[in-house]
Formats: sequence, C-alpha cells, structure tokens
Amino acid sequence: MPDPNLKRLVHKNLMYSIRTVKGSELFKHIYVRDRRDGHEFDALDDGSGACAYTVSGILALHGLIDHPHATVATTIRHMKQAGWVKTADPEPGDVVQWAALNDHMHMAFYIGKNRVIGNSTKGRKADEYSLTLDDGREPIAFYTHPDLRANASRID
Repeated sequence: MPDPNLKRLVHKNLMYSIRTVKGSELFKHIYVRDRRDGHEFDALDDGSGACAYTVSGILALHGLIDHPHATVATTIRHMKQAGWVKTADPEPGDVVQWAALNDHMHMAFYIGKNRVIGNSTKGRKADEYSLTLDDGREPIAFYTHPDLRANASRID
C-alpha cells in the first residue's frame, strides 16, 4: 500500500524524463505484424516517425496519458481525454504540436527558451532542437495538464 504521507512530484519527474531521454533510442521502434498477410515491420521506420511514441511513452510513464501511441493525432486525442488542454502560455513540460508536412504531424516537449526535446526525424532519436523546425514550421498548439501547473514543487 502506498504511503499516504508521500506525494509524487509529477512535474519534477516528468522534467527529469524529458531531459534524460535526449540521445536515447528507446522510442525508435514499434514492431507490428499485418494481420492480413503476416508481414512484420517497424511502424516507426527506424525512428524517422517516432515523435508521438516518444512523447506519449514519457507521458504514459508518468500517468499523464493512458498508454504510448504511434501517431500524433491519436496521442493528442488521448491527451485531451486525460485532461490536457491548449495553452497560450507554454511552460517547460508542456507538449508542442506542429502542422503536418507530407502527411506527418510533429510533436515534442517544450523545455523553455524556444527549445524542445523530442524525436529528431533527421537524427532518428530523441534530441533537443529549436521551437522553429528546420523546415520553417512554427508550432500550431501547446498543451498543458493541470497536474503540471498545480504541482508546487516544480523545477525548471
């Protein structure tokens, strides 16, 4: 039974995971099998399409979403179901979304000072990069969760 005197510091734990995922290939692959023909393949194309899996995997680890997802659209839908809302005033730990390019949306974690950490399509692993993507895209939305803003023991 959990100790009722201890409170999990959601934001502090989330920020630790975000900062330490940089350089990791943990969320680079999701192997699947096509039920129609039995063909097995990596749905994330060796990490080139792993942004949603990286973000949702970390969110799931901290109980801020139900489980990891492979697409941005599904991740955003489940984030909203878990209480995530859009914000015009992003803070470290919030989730950033960019519009689609070639039918692929992008997402990452905002860490402040116009920087994010998420999967790098170019590097095929988690990395830190600018809020303005290399292709010139600017964010279309920022999402926050009440547990991140209400946590009195936040660290940035």
